[in-house]
Amino acid sequence: MKALRLALVVAMLATGLIAVPQSQSPTYDFVLKGGKVLDGAGNPWFYADVGIKGGRIVAVGALGSGTATRTIDVTGKIVTPGFIDLHSHGDGGLATMALRHAPNVAAQGITLVVVNQDGRSPRWPIRDQKTLYDKQGIGPNAALMVGHGPLRSKVMGQRDNQLATDADIQAMQKLVDEGMADGAFGLSTGLEYNPGRFSETREVVGLTRMVKPYGGFYISHERSEGADPMWKVKSDPTPFVSLLEAVKRSDSRSGSATMRTSARSVWTSRMRSIDAAARAASSSMRIRTRNTSASPCSSWPTI
Repeated sequence: MKALRLALVVAMLATGLIAVPQSQSPTYDFVLKGGKVLDGAGNPWFYADVGIKGGRIVAVGALGSGTATRTIDVTGKIVTPGFIDLHSHGDGGLATMALRHAPNVAAQGITLVVVNQDGRSPRWPIRDQKTLYDKQGIGPNAALMVGHGPLRSKVMGQRDNQLATDADIQAMQKLVDEGMADGAFGLSTGLEYNPGRFSETREVVGLTRMVKPYGGFYISHERSEGADPMWKVKSDPTPFVSLLEAVKRSDSRSGSATMRTSARSVWTSRMRSIDAAARAASSSMRIRTRNTSASPCSSWPTI
């Protein structure tokens, strides 16, 4: 009789007539419960729970029916996507074991930093910088730019304080393309700094065109911080560069990384640059600006 019962149970299990309790894994790794959500799209805040699984947001809303490995009560607090630092000089610190976690950045809610600014690249090729970050691990996500300065020096050597020839520009274009293929997000130039200050509009146009096929963007430090137009001091013997013309002719997306003035007496001159950028943006050019004024103390304001 016992053997008959056992055979009957086995048969019912095999046909699925008896359900076997299964240990279910939690729906989410984390749930942020009861916060005021700002979704980053310009919408008003709203109350919602946020479900996270596998490092990604998978649900936003009333998640009372789901289970979570950990639930964090954020009642009365603001929940937002991570902030983006579009102009970070953290590339050097991220390359060191002591600073790679960047707790000061995380404490501000910044989860992505855009590095290699002002025409600088601390390592070349870009893939070597990426490999270092990946191997040792870093705190924030990082978007790497191709710095114009090192490429100019690499191609032109001791001539990097002169105008580039067509052959020079073509050689630099190949390096920009290499950097973009390695995973860079765009090109940065430091037109106030050596050797970028010796470039001219046609060089900048030629190089920024290389980022467009990759959907990349262009970020620049302005040519001048004086009373004259921000991209050129009239008494400066170095070549003229029209940033707006470069963006227009290359049809690239642009974010001017720094627009600032170096003395209180010319702070108001920044408005000319803002007005010029606003007019360009109204004519369908894709431009974003970051504006700073020089501090009365000896240090520059940074973000």
